[in-house]
Amino acid sequence: ANLKEILLIDDASSPPMSDYVTQAPDKAPVVVVRHNRRQGLVRSKAQGGLLARGDVIVFLDCHVRPMDNWLSPLLDHIGKNYRRIVVPVIPMLDGDTWKVDET
Repeated sequence: ANLKEILLIDDASSPPMSDYVTQAPDKAPVVVVRHNRRQGLVRSKAQGGLLARGDVIVFLDCHVRPMDNWLSPLLDHIGKNYRRIVVPVIPMLDGDTWKVDET
């Protein structure tokens, strides 16, 4: 599946998130929207939802690390019934290495 875009809503972080943004591996354009002052999680996600241009919107918080092939299974489920809200299995990650904690 091809991503149409990646929106990064920077809620007045310091330093700005744009300092860390690189090109997405699948060549999807990365759009950074920066708030001058904190708006909070709900307003930031609502703004991202309003700005999104794709048919499917996926919200990832700052503590989420997508694994290889993370999007296809979600889109498969949504393709079977477009009214679905799909939530992936979320494994525990080691806070130091960001690797899946198998314990």
